[in-house]
Amino acid sequence: MKKYFTTKLLKANIITVFIFSAIGIGNTVDIDVKYLPLTVKAFISDNLKSEEITNCWRENSGYKIATESGTEIEFSQKGEWNNIKNNKNGISRILVNLLPYPASLYLKTNYNNVAVDKIKRDNNYYRVELKTIPQKSILLFTKNGKMKKVLKDY
Repeated sequence: MKKYFTTKLLKANIITVFIFSAIGIGNTVDIDVKYLPLTVKAFISDNLKSEEITNCWRENSGYKIATESGTEIEFSQKGEWNNIKNNKNGISRILVNLLPYPASLYLKTNYNNVAVDKIKRDNNYYRVELKTIPQKSILLFTKNGKMKKVLKDY
């Protein structure tokens, strides 16, 4: 009797894995801008007025958009931005100013002519990657924008 239930359970697990892989659970799906959450649409209209959105994706972790200038922005399920990157041209000043004021002021004062490649927002900190020469620099700021640490040789 125990072997019977074990065999049935194993078959059920195999079928479940097959179904989830067949319907694309865990995959990225292209979507139209109109299907983005309202918070993401508001972010676009407030911060990307002059940018054309070239692609939108729905992922398990949230949403992702790409612009014609090469900027990619990841959003949580709730539509809050988590990551902004642009390895081609650097992130626009408008998007850099999404950082808390002390962090954006620090960047303007100390790295005014240096491109910002990536901003990552976490619960407790902001991680900013700069295109400094000869190597990139990484700056860590607290959630309030206070400078925490400068990492070099990245």
